[in-house]
Amino acid sequence: MKHRKAIITVIVIAGLGAAFFFLAPRFGANAADPADARGGERAANPVEVAPATTGDLQEYLRLNGDVRASSTVDVLPDTAGELVSVDVRVGQFVRRDQILGSVDSSRPGSTFVASPIRAPISGTVTRIVSEIGATVAQSMPVFQISQLSSLEIVAQVAERDVWKVEPGQRVYVEVASAPGRVVTGRVAELSPVIDARSRTMEITISLNESVGILKSGMLTNLTIVTGSEEDTVRVPEQALLQRGGTSAVYRVNGDTVDLVPVETGLRIDGLVQILSGLADGDLVVTAGQTLLSDGAAARIVGQEEGAAPEGNLANLIRRGEQ
Repeated sequence: MKHRKAIITVIVIAGLGAAFFFLAPRFGANAADPADARGGERAANPVEVAPATTGDLQEYLRLNGDVRASSTVDVLPDTAGELVSVDVRVGQFVRRDQILGSVDSSRPGSTFVASPIRAPISGTVTRIVSEIGATVAQSMPVFQISQLSSLEIVAQVAERDVWKVEPGQRVYVEVASAPGRVVTGRVAELSPVIDARSRTMEITISLNESVGILKSGMLTNLTIVTGSEEDTVRVPEQALLQRGGTSAVYRVNGDTVDLVPVETGLRIDGLVQILSGLADGDLVVTAGQTLLSDGAAARIVGQEEGAAPEGNLANLIRRGEQ
């Protein structure tokens, strides 16, 4: 009985071994590479792509600036004494030599005719410093007159950026009180020195036209165009990779991708300038690079059509030309 059970056990073990011997290679071949089961093709990685395009790239600097009258003068009295009259109001337009007020310089025991205070320029009274009855001196401003028909903007440039700014550069101006409107101007003057406390350089911006949306004292948002590259190849910034300290992109080549080293330039508004390595129209991978390698199979699941997206400056330029 025991002998019979031993024979049966041996037969079962032998049968299982034979089955494993013949079937294992087949299962192993199927599990080793799913691509082999499809006739030797490699599995394609899904990717999203965008075309390299030729266009302009403009480098810019964003600042805040204050609007002020291009000409403002403090009006001083000719003599010291008591301010006995104020003949104008704030906001009133006055002409040169118009009487603004008068000062009585009389002393106890002596009487003098009131001395008039005259406007040295034509403009708008923007401030009355002293009140009637106040004692004024020849060194004390009593009125302030500004020529509001001509406005300019003053801004401060950080020390690290002063080398970017030059006279004549184009400026786009926005104010919160007029959303969507853009005023254009130019960099007119640069201070020859850096402020030691703030570590900034003052610049003055002249406006190309007189516009009603700006008023003296307003805070503005400025965009200064500091550089431009015309007809250059651009790709979305998310296409750029770093491989061994070198910039590279995956370029679509039929059903595969090539890892292409590139030389880059400006990086503005999500776009990168390509100085060498790509041509206009080349498709580059913008999503799905993690699973790729040079020569890997790829399947396009999404593609951006047309030119690369425009940035903030392009929108400003278009609005400024309207």
